[in-house]
Amino acid sequence: MAYAFPSGEIRPLSCEPGSFGLASLDMLTLVDALDTLAIMGNVTEFQNAVRLVTQGLSFDVDQNVSVFETCIRALGGLLSAHVLASDARLSFGSAPGWQYRGELLALAEDLARRLLPAFDTPTRIPYGTVNLRHGVPAGETVIASTAGAGTLSLELAYLSVLTQNGTYAKAGDAAALGLWNRRSKLDLVGKHINTQNGQWTEPVAGMGSNADSFYEYLAKRYLLSGLEDPWLDVFREAEEAVERSLRVGDWYADVDVHSGDVRRMRFESLHAFWPGLQALMGDARRLASAARSANAFWLIAKDWNFLPEEFDYVSWQLVGSAHPMNPTQSVSHPLRPELLETTYYFYRITGDPSWLTPAIRWVESLDRYSRTPCGFTVIRNVLTRDRGDEMPSFFLSETLKYLYLLFDEDHWLHDKSFLFTTEAHILYSVSRDPNPPQNFDGRSRRAALPRSTAAKKGAEAACDGWNELAPSLPCMVGYEDSALHNQCAVVQYPAILALGFQWGFQDKLLASTHSLVKAKTGQCPVQKKPPRMPAVSEDEGVLQVVDTPMGAFSVEVLSDGVSVVRQDDGSGFEYTQMVQDSVFLRAYGAHRAQVTLLDSEGSELRCGVALDTDERGSSAVHPDDALINCTPAAFGPSSEQPYSSLDGIRVHGPIKTVPERAGPLGCLPYNTERTPLADYQGAIIVVPRGECTFEQKALLAEQAGAAAVVVVNNVDEDVTLVMAGTSPEDGPLVHPSTSKTSLGPDRLSIPAVMVAKMDGDALKELSKRDRQAEIILEVTPKAGAEAPLPRQGTSVDLVAEVTAYAATVRDTKPLRMARPLPRSFFAEQGVFFIAHEEWSVLISGTATQTQGEDAKSTTSQLLIIDNSVEPFRTIARDGR
Repeated sequence: MAYAFPSGEIRPLSCEPGSFGLASLDMLTLVDALDTLAIMGNVTEFQNAVRLVTQGLSFDVDQNVSVFETCIRALGGLLSAHVLASDARLSFGSAPGWQYRGELLALAEDLARRLLPAFDTPTRIPYGTVNLRHGVPAGETVIASTAGAGTLSLELAYLSVLTQNGTYAKAGDAAALGLWNRRSKLDLVGKHINTQNGQWTEPVAGMGSNADSFYEYLAKRYLLSGLEDPWLDVFREAEEAVERSLRVGDWYADVDVHSGDVRRMRFESLHAFWPGLQALMGDARRLASAARSANAFWLIAKDWNFLPEEFDYVSWQLVGSAHPMNPTQSVSHPLRPELLETTYYFYRITGDPSWLTPAIRWVESLDRYSRTPCGFTVIRNVLTRDRGDEMPSFFLSETLKYLYLLFDEDHWLHDKSFLFTTEAHILYSVSRDPNPPQNFDGRSRRAALPRSTAAKKGAEAACDGWNELAPSLPCMVGYEDSALHNQCAVVQYPAILALGFQWGFQDKLLASTHSLVKAKTGQCPVQKKPPRMPAVSEDEGVLQVVDTPMGAFSVEVLSDGVSVVRQDDGSGFEYTQMVQDSVFLRAYGAHRAQVTLLDSEGSELRCGVALDTDERGSSAVHPDDALINCTPAAFGPSSEQPYSSLDGIRVHGPIKTVPERAGPLGCLPYNTERTPLADYQGAIIVVPRGECTFEQKALLAEQAGAAAVVVVNNVDEDVTLVMAGTSPEDGPLVHPSTSKTSLGPDRLSIPAVMVAKMDGDALKELSKRDRQAEIILEVTPKAGAEAPLPRQGTSVDLVAEVTAYAATVRDTKPLRMARPLPRSFFAEQGVFFIAHEEWSVLISGTATQTQGEDAKSTTSQLLIIDNSVEPFRTIARDGR
């Protein structure tokens, strides 16, 4: 308001007025964000904004605009603000000397009338552009996108309800159904269509750009009115087709609408709305797989702090160019809300606080990388975090709104029967459909069934006071399957948190997924106080919560291991089977995580980066004492096994960062024959993660004469991982800037390690002071009895002793693992044992099927025991 009003947008870096090209309208951001002001409780500014809009905004302008963008941003914003200002229970529409009298609705209807000429086509599928004064521009393309033409029905139908004029609803509904009626035999719709003849000009089905919100509005058009026929039936058919033809593991692909052949396997940030929509619709068959997709999408945000516009989930890398001088749009993050939207739905539906964890991180990323003196700006490059100079109106309308409501547990909106448009505008639910199909009586089939008098009275009682809003907004009653129905039963969820957020999630690429939920769920989008999870369940799943006398523990079965974490203090471990029968252990305690690698003989390989003695204990940059935790690479010297053959590795040298000529991520040559870089001889080079392989970074550094490489993780958490190397089948490494084979995988002789981002930032700072460090790879023979490290034992006596002990402790019993651990996880007799300071875990595994020498599956049982109770104290100390 201070720097850009009345322009449509603001440029938050330059603090100058801006505009949105597809809908270059005055006050666009203000209109789009009117209801955000109300949601955040700023009543005074909401009222001031309403006055500014009603007194100063006119749509009688000679301006070409996108029908889609104008409908969802401007028309939707006006309708939502009108609804909130008209709700006498909220007191948003009155102030001393001012009373709201429906002016926003008048503006909305004026705008809708100016959009209607676009719908005058033989197919009723609208043109993409209209001139607000003159109608469809001369020469306007006849090609329309599916999302653009099919995401108009909600706002137009709602306007019809408010004005009692069905013209608008008929136009929006005819467009959406016109697209659906032209689906292929596989029930798939393309991305672009000819509005004149109804032929698909892009016969490719997908869940991302040009298609996404079409599916959203099939569902929400039903939720708005409760009409199962056609809207719920159409959505369910479309959903079945999507899951059958587009789903690839936990991801989605683009496919040919006629043959179903895969055309592209990439994630688009717009895909992220879909799991939330499935959660909103409440189909028990879909909830668990939708939660898996949501977790998979968060993996990308975890690695890059934001969601890029596109991502290759097969090779797990960015799409297009992330070059700092000329990044492509695919590596940008335009502050989109879709992943937060899905997170909001899962949190409101399940009540599981784990969904707040990634949302908190999102807020931190926004504050760190996107905030400017005049707002928040888009990220041009998620790799370098280079910023643009644009704040889309949907950032205020959607992104901030979902974040705000995620963390406001007691917000009044949670108690209302409402739905969000695709722009997160708020529409109260209605039950009278303004545009019933001609061969339909205006009632859902379920609503037409006989209902008991008591149920009818209960429904009527739920509507008391509803008409205080407006006679044209009737209470929604009688639709027992509606996600907005006042009488929805409390949803019962299983004990296994298959619907929760998981930091350690591993996606099932190219693997079939199936629902893990066995309880019948309703379709209420909001459940304020979900039922308490039972302590133990034998349902199939991935993550379990176990209640013990010591508190709750989270037990998660990974693809090749297990994670056990005590919830009250975060202590625990993650134990994963790796190549060559080695294992990766990350132990969590009162301090930072410790990483250890163990080989098949039980020897341990630990990693550390030691700072110069004058930095130890006194460094303002890195106060965590002398040793920085790190994880050794699975290539180079640290890949040799058994670890006892290494006899330890120590490399000392000056700390250096990547030279400019090697690129920001160390993926280009450090030197040439003409210009060698002598300063890097014997140095420990600190290089960021990203763009090229870990091994390529190390090989390039070695080529420049480095003694060791420290790769810095690119996520903000205290997390490292084991860096994979190039397999022999991959052949020699090829330098990204040339077609020549410049490096071979057998040439690396220097150690490479990974450190957490916070430690890497400290090392970079120390490099400016010409400090030195030492890379330490320390080998310890099989752990002694006192060490709280994992044990793989064969002692049948141990199992017997622990089982006997468990029988003496009330409320202690073995937990059947939700998903069996892989057979290779266990030693010969199927026993795994780890002792922490206060608690210990014993897991036993029994093969249930065999094929040759390998077991195909196991039955795993887990026992968590308090170390302070005899006789287990002796067992834990002995560490057998």
